[in-house]
Amino acid sequence: MLYWNVICILMTILDVFYLPFLLSFYYTEYQTDIPQLDFIIYVFFVLKMVLHFNTAYYSKGNLMKERQKIARHYLRKNFAFDFMALMLSMPRVIFGVNTLIYFEVIRVFRILSLFKAINKFEDNLQFSLSMTCILRLIKLFGSLIIVTHLLACIVHGIGLSEENGTSWLIVFGFREQPIFRRYIVSAYWTVTTMITVGYGDITPTNDFERMYAIFSMFTASAVFGYSMNTINVVVEEMNEYKSIKK
Repeated sequence: MLYWNVICILMTILDVFYLPFLLSFYYTEYQTDIPQLDFIIYVFFVLKMVLHFNTAYYSKGNLMKERQKIARHYLRKNFAFDFMALMLSMPRVIFGVNTLIYFEVIRVFRILSLFKAINKFEDNLQFSLSMTCILRLIKLFGSLIIVTHLLACIVHGIGLSEENGTSWLIVFGFREQPIFRRYIVSAYWTVTTMITVGYGDITPTNDFERMYAIFSMFTASAVFGYSMNTINVVVEEMNEYKSIKK
């Protein structure tokens, strides 16, 4: 189970990064092409769903092994979300029909189960306090990367939806650039906006983009406020741990 949980964590991270990129970049260029990676991810989460019906769980310190209780537990907890995510992806992945692709964004909410799985992984290994602090910083850094990636994919998608023939991709000459370059530029704008530097070389060109820039700055304020608080707590815990060891 420990090895399986590690695989689940890695596949969830892959899906959280892959789906927004697919919707914002790849899908807009190759609408009829279904990447092989998409099918692999889909099959994995089908397998994960099947295994959930055969995985014991703890309830009030007791290991529950009865299949009926396991099934009811899963049906109450995560079955509805997992089933919906698979059903929304099935027309495109299995049958090649792209009508529901933008509804698949619900898969991004797998990020919530990701943090739960990571916490369970830490509990199983019972790391020392110093190692736990290091892992918290790694998780924080990873969370910032995920937020940056999601916001970058959204701003690129907004750039593709032209308003009166204008968007930041067109005005600043990036619309015909390769996908990789457009992703770098989108991530660059996101980071400069999040840290409120805003160099001004790439700016919103219509009201929709300006509203999204406001949303990004509000989001960044919350994320960085949480980040600073987390770093402060981790540093205090590490200093306390060092003083105890002395």
